[in-house]
Amino acid sequence: MTRSHPAWHIVRKEVVEALRDRKTLVIMLALPLVLYPMLFLAVGQATQIQRERLDNEALVVAISGESKALLEHLEALEATQVRVVDDAEGALLRGDAVASIALAEGFAEGVAKGEQAELKVFYDGANERSQVAERRMAEALQVFAEDIRKTRLEGLGVTLEYVEPVAVERMNVAPPVRQGGWLLGQILPMLVSFLMIGAAFYPAVDLTAGEKERGTLQTLLAAPISPLAIVVGKFGAVLALSVLTGLANLASVALVALSMPVPEAVASEVSFAIAPLNGLLIFLCMILLGMMFGGVMMAVAVTARGFKDAQNFLTPLYLLCVFPLVISGVPGIELTLVNAGIPVL
Repeated sequence: MTRSHPAWHIVRKEVVEALRDRKTLVIMLALPLVLYPMLFLAVGQATQIQRERLDNEALVVAISGESKALLEHLEALEATQVRVVDDAEGALLRGDAVASIALAEGFAEGVAKGEQAELKVFYDGANERSQVAERRMAEALQVFAEDIRKTRLEGLGVTLEYVEPVAVERMNVAPPVRQGGWLLGQILPMLVSFLMIGAAFYPAVDLTAGEKERGTLQTLLAAPISPLAIVVGKFGAVLALSVLTGLANLASVALVALSMPVPEAVASEVSFAIAPLNGLLIFLCMILLGMMFGGVMMAVAVTARGFKDAQNFLTPLYLLCVFPLVISGVPGIELTLVNAGIPVL
Protein backbone atom coordinates (compact mmCIF):
# COMPACT_ATOMS: atom_id res chain seq x y z
CA MET A 1 0.00 0.00 0.00
CA THR A 2 1.52 3.34 -1.11
CA ARG A 3 1.25 6.60 0.79
CA SER A 4 -1.03 8.04 -1.91
CA HIS A 5 -3.69 5.43 -1.31
CA PRO A 6 -6.81 6.85 0.41
CA ALA A 7 -6.81 4.04 2.98
CA TRP A 8 -3.34 5.09 4.12
CA HIS A 9 -4.52 8.65 4.65
CA ILE A 10 -7.40 7.36 6.78
CA VAL A 11 -5.00 5.25 8.86
CA ARG A 12 -2.70 8.22 9.42
CA LYS A 13 -5.62 10.54 10.21
CA GLU A 14 -7.21 8.17 12.75
CA VAL A 15 -3.93 7.33 14.49
CA VAL A 16 -2.87 10.98 14.74
CA GLU A 17 -6.28 12.03 16.06
CA ALA A 18 -6.26 9.20 18.59
CA LEU A 19 -2.80 10.15 19.83
CA ARG A 20 -3.86 13.79 20.09
CA ASP A 21 -6.98 12.95 22.08
CA ARG A 22 -6.22 13.21 25.79
CA LYS A 23 -8.98 10.79 26.75
CA THR A 24 -7.70 8.17 24.32
CA LEU A 25 -4.14 8.50 25.57
CA VAL A 26 -5.26 8.12 29.17
CA ILE A 27 -7.43 5.06 28.51
CA MET A 28 -5.12 3.28 26.07
CA LEU A 29 -1.63 4.17 27.31
CA ALA A 30 -1.37 6.17 30.53
CA LEU A 31 -3.88 4.17 32.55
CA PRO A 32 -2.31 0.74 31.88
CA LEU A 33 1.19 2.07 32.48
CA VAL A 34 0.12 3.36 35.88
CA LEU A 35 -2.54 0.78 36.74
CA TYR A 36 -0.48 -2.39 36.24
CA PRO A 37 2.48 -1.33 38.43
CA MET A 38 0.16 -0.08 41.16
CA LEU A 39 -1.94 -3.25 40.98
CA PHE A 40 0.93 -5.74 40.96
CA LEU A 41 3.16 -3.95 43.44
CA ALA A 42 0.37 -2.96 45.83
CA VAL A 43 -1.23 -6.40 45.87
CA GLY A 44 2.14 -8.16 46.11
CA GLN A 45 3.36 -5.91 48.90
CA ALA A 46 0.09 -6.17 50.82
CA THR A 47 0.10 -9.96 50.45
CA GLN A 48 3.69 -10.23 51.68
CA ILE A 49 3.06 -7.96 54.66
CA GLN A 50 -0.10 -9.84 55.61
CA ARG A 51 1.63 -13.23 55.26
CA GLU A 52 4.52 -12.12 57.46
CA ARG A 53 2.08 -10.70 60.01
CA LEU A 54 0.14 -13.97 60.13
CA ASP A 55 3.32 -16.03 60.43
CA ASN A 56 4.51 -13.93 63.40
CA GLU A 57 1.12 -13.39 65.04
CA ALA A 58 0.62 -14.93 68.49
CA LEU A 59 -1.99 -17.69 68.17
CA VAL A 60 -3.72 -19.81 70.78
CA VAL A 61 -3.98 -23.57 70.25
CA ALA A 62 -5.57 -26.15 72.53
CA ILE A 63 -4.83 -29.77 73.39
CA SER A 64 -6.88 -32.32 75.25
CA GLY A 65 -5.43 -35.55 76.62
CA GLU A 66 -2.19 -36.58 78.32
CA SER A 67 1.18 -36.38 76.58
CA LYS A 68 3.93 -34.41 78.24
CA ALA A 69 6.33 -34.90 75.31
CA LEU A 70 3.88 -33.61 72.70
CA LEU A 71 2.94 -30.69 74.94
CA GLU A 72 6.60 -29.70 75.14
CA HIS A 73 6.90 -29.79 71.35
CA LEU A 74 3.85 -27.55 70.98
CA GLU A 75 5.09 -25.10 73.61
CA ALA A 76 8.40 -24.86 71.74
CA LEU A 77 6.61 -23.34 68.73
CA GLU A 78 7.24 -19.64 68.21
CA ALA A 79 4.37 -17.19 68.75
CA THR A 80 2.10 -20.01 69.89
CA GLN A 81 0.28 -20.25 73.21
CA VAL A 82 -0.89 -23.73 74.23
CA ARG A 83 -3.90 -24.34 76.44
CA VAL A 84 -4.79 -27.68 77.99
CA VAL A 85 -8.56 -28.21 77.77
CA ASP A 86 -11.06 -30.99 78.30
CA ASP A 87 -12.77 -30.65 74.90
CA ALA A 88 -10.45 -29.77 72.00
CA GLU A 89 -13.18 -29.47 69.37
CA GLY A 90 -15.36 -27.41 71.69
CA ALA A 91 -12.49 -25.02 72.38
CA LEU A 92 -12.19 -24.35 68.66
CA LEU A 93 -15.93 -23.90 68.14
CA ARG A 94 -16.20 -21.55 71.13
CA GLY A 95 -13.34 -19.43 69.84
CA ASP A 96 -11.04 -20.20 72.78
CA ALA A 97 -8.42 -21.46 70.32
CA VAL A 98 -7.84 -21.16 66.56
CA ALA A 99 -6.86 -24.83 66.26
CA SER A 100 -6.72 -27.81 68.58
CA ILE A 101 -5.53 -31.39 69.05
CA ALA A 102 -7.52 -34.14 70.71
CA LEU A 103 -5.46 -37.10 71.94
CA ALA A 104 -7.10 -40.49 72.12
CA GLU A 105 -7.53 -42.10 75.53
CA GLY A 106 -4.32 -43.73 76.64
CA PHE A 107 -2.26 -41.85 74.05
CA ALA A 108 0.91 -41.60 76.15
CA GLU A 109 0.68 -45.23 77.30
CA GLY A 110 0.24 -46.42 73.71
CA VAL A 111 3.33 -44.50 72.58
CA ALA A 112 5.35 -45.92 75.46
CA LYS A 113 4.27 -49.48 74.60
CA GLY A 114 5.29 -49.12 70.99
CA GLU A 115 1.73 -49.03 69.71
CA GLN A 116 0.21 -46.69 67.15
CA ALA A 117 -1.41 -43.83 69.06
CA GLU A 118 -4.22 -41.77 67.54
CA LEU A 119 -5.04 -38.08 67.68
CA LYS A 120 -7.31 -35.64 65.87
CA VAL A 121 -6.45 -32.15 64.65
CA PHE A 122 -9.29 -29.63 64.52
CA TYR A 123 -9.02 -26.41 62.52
CA ASP A 124 -11.23 -24.02 60.57
CA GLY A 125 -10.44 -24.19 56.84
CA ALA A 126 -12.27 -20.90 56.27
CA ASN A 127 -10.05 -19.02 58.75
CA GLU A 128 -6.50 -18.08 57.72
CA ARG A 129 -5.27 -17.86 61.31
CA SER A 130 -6.60 -21.35 61.95
CA GLN A 131 -4.79 -22.61 58.85
CA VAL A 132 -1.51 -21.04 60.05
CA ALA A 133 -1.96 -22.63 63.48
CA GLU A 134 -2.66 -26.00 61.86
CA ARG A 135 0.58 -25.77 59.85
CA ARG A 136 2.53 -24.92 63.03
CA MET A 137 1.03 -27.89 64.86
CA ALA A 138 1.78 -30.15 61.88
CA GLU A 139 5.47 -29.21 62.17
CA ALA A 140 5.45 -30.02 65.90
CA LEU A 141 3.69 -33.34 65.27
CA GLN A 142 6.23 -34.28 62.60
CA VAL A 143 9.16 -33.62 64.94
CA PHE A 144 7.34 -35.49 67.74
CA ALA A 145 6.76 -38.54 65.51
CA GLU A 146 10.38 -38.52 64.29
CA ASP A 147 11.64 -38.48 67.88
CA ILE A 148 9.44 -41.47 68.74
CA ARG A 149 10.60 -43.36 65.64
CA LYS A 150 14.25 -42.68 66.46
CA THR A 151 13.79 -43.82 70.08
CA ARG A 152 12.03 -47.02 69.04
CA LEU A 153 14.67 -47.89 66.45
CA GLU A 154 17.50 -47.31 68.93
CA GLY A 155 15.73 -49.56 71.44
CA LEU A 156 15.60 -52.32 68.85
CA GLY A 157 19.16 -51.75 67.71
CA VAL A 158 17.92 -50.87 64.23
CA THR A 159 19.18 -47.96 62.15
CA LEU A 160 17.01 -45.58 60.19
CA GLU A 161 18.62 -46.78 56.97
CA TYR A 162 17.28 -50.27 57.67
CA VAL A 163 13.62 -49.19 57.65
CA GLU A 164 14.20 -46.68 54.84
CA PRO A 165 16.36 -48.71 52.45
CA VAL A 166 16.15 -46.36 49.48
CA ALA A 167 17.35 -42.76 49.44
CA VAL A 168 15.85 -40.81 46.55
CA GLU A 169 17.46 -37.64 45.23
CA ARG A 170 15.51 -35.82 42.53
CA MET A 171 17.60 -34.00 39.93
CA ASN A 172 16.07 -31.56 37.47
CA VAL A 173 18.10 -31.77 34.25
CA ALA A 174 16.34 -28.78 32.66
CA PRO A 175 18.71 -25.78 32.56
CA PRO A 176 17.47 -22.51 34.12
CA VAL A 177 16.74 -20.95 30.71
CA ARG A 178 14.60 -23.92 29.64
CA GLN A 179 12.82 -23.98 32.99
CA GLY A 180 12.07 -20.28 32.70
CA GLY A 181 10.90 -20.77 29.13
CA TRP A 182 8.45 -23.43 30.28
CA LEU A 183 7.04 -21.10 32.92
CA LEU A 184 6.76 -18.24 30.41
CA GLY A 185 5.00 -20.65 28.06
CA GLN A 186 2.33 -21.17 30.72
CA ILE A 187 1.78 -17.44 31.28
CA LEU A 188 2.83 -15.41 28.24
CA PRO A 189 0.34 -16.68 25.60
CA MET A 190 -2.68 -16.02 27.79
CA LEU A 191 -1.27 -12.69 28.99
CA VAL A 192 -0.56 -11.44 25.46
CA SER A 193 -3.99 -12.56 24.26
CA PHE A 194 -5.76 -10.88 27.16
CA LEU A 195 -3.83 -7.66 26.55
CA MET A 196 -4.64 -7.67 22.84
CA ILE A 197 -8.35 -8.28 23.46
CA GLY A 198 -8.46 -5.28 25.77
CA ALA A 199 -6.24 -3.21 23.47
CA ALA A 200 -8.53 -3.71 20.45
CA PHE A 201 -11.71 -2.99 22.41
CA TYR A 202 -11.54 0.80 22.77
CA PRO A 203 -10.22 1.80 19.30
CA ALA A 204 -12.68 -0.56 17.57
CA VAL A 205 -15.59 1.08 19.40
CA ASP A 206 -14.30 4.64 19.13
CA LEU A 207 -13.54 4.54 15.38
CA THR A 208 -16.94 3.04 14.48
CA ALA A 209 -19.78 3.61 16.92
CA GLY A 210 -17.96 6.55 18.48
CA GLU A 211 -17.64 8.34 15.15
CA LYS A 212 -21.23 7.50 14.31
CA GLU A 213 -22.33 9.10 17.59
CA ARG A 214 -20.18 12.20 16.98
CA GLY A 215 -21.52 12.53 13.44
CA THR A 216 -18.10 12.38 11.76
CA LEU A 217 -18.59 8.97 10.17
CA GLN A 218 -21.33 10.32 7.92
CA THR A 219 -18.98 13.02 6.68
CA LEU A 220 -16.32 10.45 5.87
CA LEU A 221 -18.83 8.31 3.96
CA ALA A 222 -19.77 11.34 1.83
CA ALA A 223 -16.14 11.86 0.77
CA PRO A 224 -15.09 10.74 -2.74
CA ILE A 225 -13.43 7.59 -1.38
CA SER A 226 -14.40 3.99 -2.05
CA PRO A 227 -16.09 2.13 0.83
CA LEU A 228 -13.33 -0.47 0.70
CA ALA A 229 -10.68 2.19 1.31
CA ILE A 230 -12.63 3.47 4.33
CA VAL A 231 -12.94 -0.03 5.79
CA VAL A 232 -9.27 -0.81 5.17
CA GLY A 233 -8.21 2.52 6.64
CA LYS A 234 -10.34 2.10 9.75
CA PHE A 235 -9.12 -1.46 10.18
CA GLY A 236 -5.48 -0.40 9.79
CA ALA A 237 -5.93 2.34 12.40
CA VAL A 238 -7.54 -0.07 14.87
CA LEU A 239 -4.73 -2.56 14.27
CA ALA A 240 -2.00 0.05 14.76
CA LEU A 241 -3.57 1.44 17.95
CA SER A 242 -4.26 -2.00 19.42
CA VAL A 243 -0.70 -3.23 18.77
CA LEU A 244 0.72 0.01 20.21
CA THR A 245 -1.46 -0.34 23.30
CA GLY A 246 -0.65 -4.04 23.64
CA LEU A 247 3.09 -3.36 23.46
CA ALA A 248 2.79 -0.62 26.08
CA ASN A 249 0.80 -2.89 28.37
CA LEU A 250 3.20 -5.80 27.87
CA ALA A 251 6.19 -3.55 28.56
CA SER A 252 4.52 -2.29 31.74
CA VAL A 253 3.86 -5.83 32.98
CA ALA A 254 7.42 -6.89 32.07
CA LEU A 255 8.96 -3.95 33.96
CA VAL A 256 6.87 -4.76 37.03
CA ALA A 257 7.83 -8.44 36.86
CA LEU A 258 11.54 -7.60 36.49
CA SER A 259 11.44 -5.17 39.41
CA MET A 260 9.95 -7.73 41.80
CA PRO A 261 12.51 -9.49 44.03
CA VAL A 262 13.10 -13.17 43.29
CA PRO A 263 14.30 -15.56 46.03
CA GLU A 264 17.85 -16.82 45.50
CA ALA A 265 16.71 -20.44 45.49
CA VAL A 266 14.33 -19.69 42.62
CA ALA A 267 16.76 -17.46 40.72
CA SER A 268 19.39 -20.23 40.66
CA GLU A 269 16.97 -22.69 39.03
CA VAL A 270 14.93 -20.42 36.75
CA SER A 271 16.13 -17.86 34.24
CA PHE A 272 13.69 -15.74 32.22
CA ALA A 273 15.24 -14.87 28.88
CA ILE A 274 13.50 -14.37 25.54
CA ALA A 275 15.60 -14.88 22.43
CA PRO A 276 15.34 -12.21 19.70
CA LEU A 277 13.60 -14.64 17.34
CA ASN A 278 11.05 -15.55 20.00
CA GLY A 279 10.48 -11.87 20.71
CA LEU A 280 9.84 -11.32 17.00
CA LEU A 281 7.37 -14.20 16.95
CA ILE A 282 5.55 -12.74 19.96
CA PHE A 283 5.27 -9.42 18.12
CA LEU A 284 3.97 -11.24 15.03
CA CYS A 285 1.37 -13.03 17.16
CA MET A 286 0.30 -9.68 18.62
CA ILE A 287 -0.26 -8.35 15.10
CA LEU A 288 -2.30 -11.41 14.11
CA LEU A 289 -4.34 -11.24 17.31
CA GLY A 290 -4.87 -7.52 16.78
CA MET A 291 -6.10 -8.17 13.24
CA MET A 292 -8.58 -10.81 14.39
CA PHE A 293 -9.88 -9.07 17.51
CA GLY A 294 -9.93 -5.68 15.82
CA GLY A 295 -11.80 -6.96 12.77
CA VAL A 296 -14.40 -8.90 14.78
CA MET A 297 -14.99 -6.06 17.20
CA MET A 298 -15.28 -3.49 14.41
CA ALA A 299 -17.83 -5.66 12.61
CA VAL A 300 -19.97 -5.78 15.75
CA ALA A 301 -19.41 -2.21 16.94
CA VAL A 302 -20.32 -0.64 13.59
CA THR A 303 -23.87 -2.00 13.92
CA ALA A 304 -24.39 -0.09 17.19
CA ARG A 305 -26.03 3.34 17.29
CA GLY A 306 -23.59 4.77 19.80
CA PHE A 307 -20.65 4.18 22.08
CA LYS A 308 -22.74 2.76 24.91
CA ASP A 309 -24.61 0.34 22.66
CA ALA A 310 -21.32 -0.86 21.19
CA GLN A 311 -19.96 -1.60 24.65
CA ASN A 312 -23.06 -3.64 25.43
CA PHE A 313 -22.73 -5.54 22.16
CA LEU A 314 -19.02 -6.28 22.64
CA THR A 315 -19.22 -7.51 26.25
CA PRO A 316 -20.49 -11.01 25.32
CA LEU A 317 -18.08 -11.03 22.37
CA TYR A 318 -15.25 -10.25 24.79
CA LEU A 319 -16.20 -13.27 26.88
CA LEU A 320 -16.42 -15.39 23.73
CA CYS A 321 -12.86 -14.41 22.80
CA VAL A 322 -11.65 -15.28 26.30
CA PHE A 323 -13.18 -18.77 26.21
CA PRO A 324 -10.46 -20.31 23.94
CA LEU A 325 -7.84 -18.91 26.32
CA VAL A 326 -9.42 -20.81 29.19
CA ILE A 327 -9.46 -24.00 27.12
CA SER A 328 -5.80 -23.55 26.18
CA GLY A 329 -4.87 -23.47 29.87
CA VAL A 330 -6.35 -26.91 30.54
CA PRO A 331 -3.54 -29.34 31.48
CA GLY A 332 -2.63 -31.84 28.77
CA ILE A 333 -3.91 -29.78 25.81
CA GLU A 334 -1.69 -30.37 22.78
CA LEU A 335 -1.67 -28.73 19.37
CA THR A 336 -3.43 -30.94 16.82
CA LEU A 337 -4.85 -30.42 13.35
CA VAL A 338 -8.30 -30.03 14.88
CA ASN A 339 -7.66 -27.44 17.57
CA ALA A 340 -5.09 -25.62 15.45
CA GLY A 341 -7.98 -24.35 13.36
CA ILE A 342 -9.73 -22.79 16.37
CA PRO A 343 -8.91 -19.07 16.62
CA VAL A 344 -6.87 -17.99 19.68
CA LEU A 345 -6.62 -21.58 21.00
